[in-house]
Amino acid sequence: MVQVKSFLLRASGSFLLLFFGLSARAQDVRVNCSQVSACTLTPAGGLPWSQANNVWVFKPMNPRVSVYIFIRNYNTTSAHTSQSVQVFQTPFSQDLAPTLSSNSSRWTQDSLVQNTTTNASCNAVAAANDSSPGASGMGTCYVTTMFAAQVAIKITGAATQAGAPDNFDLAIVQETGAPAGQTPGSSGSTNQIVSGIIQPTGNVINQVHTSLANAANTLTISAQNSGPNGQAYLFSIGVFASAQPAAGTCFVIVQDSFSQTLWQSDAQTFIGTSMKTATWIPALFSTNGGSVGSFRSLLIQVTACGSGITTTLVIQGTGT
Repeated sequence: MVQVKSFLLRASGSFLLLFFGLSARAQDVRVNCSQVSACTLTPAGGLPWSQANNVWVFKPMNPRVSVYIFIRNYNTTSAHTSQSVQVFQTPFSQDLAPTLSSNSSRWTQDSLVQNTTTNASCNAVAAANDSSPGASGMGTCYVTTMFAAQVAIKITGAATQAGAPDNFDLAIVQETGAPAGQTPGSSGSTNQIVSGIIQPTGNVINQVHTSLANAANTLTISAQNSGPNGQAYLFSIGVFASAQPAAGTCFVIVQDSFSQTLWQSDAQTFIGTSMKTATWIPALFSTNGGSVGSFRSLLIQVTACGSGITTTLVIQGTGT
């Protein structure tokens, strides 16, 4: 009997050790970034890309920040292009939402804007090359995390590549408010007249439109005044589908009057059966156009999402 009890105690102890070991490994990585604007989330010397598929959680400097994300590839031989970066935020404190992985219902996904330079985005980072500036081993993206008590950066799909050291750095820079440009590193226009997220009165263009099955869903915001003061502004969009589209099937695109793309969503994950939103602070607007106000417009379109699938598009805009 004593031997049986001893065996049961050892077995119970082994189970508890295994349980707590698995629980410890399941915890997201928490980093203290609440006191500094520039913060490196990975340790000195970086982490192996084989350990990149993780979640980093931090409390921002304040609830009204934009977060620039930088991923630096140490590998001088191979690029890293298989990873996917997502950002989430929560209004709850660490006590109520200690992790993203185990408390997902308390978090919402943000709209992440990727650097449009080839192999210089967070999802595609070139091999390190210190002798040539440009897409030389650093990838960037940014997100506006207004009203966030905590922010989580999640990386999935990363894989080991040939070359050594096959490591990476993950770093952020926080800035109160929203960047003026729509791409990391870009500058804003000097004639931007709408500030913040407050929509001015006047020609308010708030619309909801549901498409036909497997058809594009298009809404337009047009300037109302001729001349240089006429402008079209897009503050936010919301979109959802009647059924889950296949990955890579459909996406949201915002273009100006000359079919120049100003913003495009991720075709892999953005559109689903629940509402996904994107907000611009200050508002997104077209700077192209001539003296005729109708030339200054924004076209917001959800591409066709597949057989039998309808999409609902919500926009908040103004034409001045």
